[in-house]
Amino acid sequence: IAFVQAELLPRLTVKQRLGSVALHPVCSVVRLNLTPTFEAIARACSHEVLVPLHAGCCGFAGDQGFVFPELTASATRREAAEVEPGRHHGHFSSSRTCEIAMTRATGCLYRSYIYLVEHATR
Repeated sequence: IAFVQAELLPRLTVKQRLGSVALHPVCSVVRLNLTPTFEAIARACSHEVLVPLHAGCCGFAGDQGFVFPELTASATRREAAEVEPGRHHGHFSSSRTCEIAMTRATGCLYRSYIYLVEHATR
């Protein structure tokens, strides 16, 4: 995330921004204090950004979400309630397993934020 903001995004031209996007900052992003950087990337590539107030650990715990899906269902309940299906033009995160957890929780497809950058600069 830091590399994309500092090195990649300044070298690209944003040509088309998505309308509204929802973000899920993963645990490592939060711990490294990169949530503002993650949000800044999204703001550069979209018109509106939602970082849910109840965004937190998705509970996937590596691969444990595959074995114990009730972990992620419980961990994501409050955050998922803030993400209104059909309201956003994209849903993004920075970890594939967290994207799986949030897709399950919300019914909305979460993808890597790199897809947002690619879309905006294509």
